[in-house]
Amino acid sequence: MKYYFLLQYQMLQRHLREFGLAPIVGYLLASLIFLGVSGLLYFKLPATAPYIYVFLALSVISSLGKTQRNDFLQANFPKRAYYKLRCLENIIIALSFMLFLCYQGDFIFALALLLFASLLSLVSSNRQMSFVIPTPFYRYPFEFTVGFRQTFPLHLFAYFLCFMSVWVGNFNLGVFALLLSILLCCQYYGEPENNYYVWIYAFTPQAFIGHKLKIAFAYANVVAAPISFSLLFFFPENILLVLGLQLLALIYLAAFVLAKYAVFPHRINIAQAILLTICFAFPPFLLGVIPFFYRKSIHQLKANLS
Repeated sequence: MKYYFLLQYQMLQRHLREFGLAPIVGYLLASLIFLGVSGLLYFKLPATAPYIYVFLALSVISSLGKTQRNDFLQANFPKRAYYKLRCLENIIIALSFMLFLCYQGDFIFALALLLFASLLSLVSSNRQMSFVIPTPFYRYPFEFTVGFRQTFPLHLFAYFLCFMSVWVGNFNLGVFALLLSILLCCQYYGEPENNYYVWIYAFTPQAFIGHKLKIAFAYANVVAAPISFSLLFFFPENILLVLGLQLLALIYLAAFVLAKYAVFPHRINIAQAILLTICFAFPPFLLGVIPFFYRKSIHQLKANLS
């Protein structure tokens, strides 16, 4: 097990060097971004920040439980060692979030996060559901068809938060529900499709990117429609703010779409993840990141659409 964590550490070191950063600089930059985003969250949404923070931490931890990854670990470790490894991984990821929660005085939330992180190590994502959730995304399948079914409970949670925001008259909670609903769609673009599903399009790279962005915007608006319409109806005095925040969330979605194809047919790498994280902390950074990803996408797609 020690060699597994050493291997993960060496891989992280290599990714940082490939990005052109000395590892120590990468760690320092990541720490500053983490603290900046955490502090901004508590500054903007002090009442709901602990709930959002725990949710974000568990979302990151749940990404470690993907089926393919678990199959690899189970094939290489005995059952007891596998669960121990999963538990240690989850706690290591949760530790930075827990320390910040303790710094803010939210000790109960820190303990809850520790408990849920430990319990998630016992959850097997290898079980397949026999019930197929219907979706309205049949015309242009793949990202939203697969992603929506995987995150369906989280979308229900977002709709529940919207209901509660209307019930108690808390507009900020509704805003979080709206942003959560659209930002969940961003993660649908973390997995690249097979080259064939790009090659079949008789498009130029520019037209293909435009086509993908139209689908992403249309489907994300469908997913967020119940929340956005509720906020516009029950909080009409904040109509410009709702529309502005929804537009900003869609711009983030565009950045994720472009990031996906900037390295196609590979997965989004650590360098892009750092850039996207910086964008969350400093939205004006999108003005430089989006054109950069767009140029890289055009270059990568030329080989697959020619």
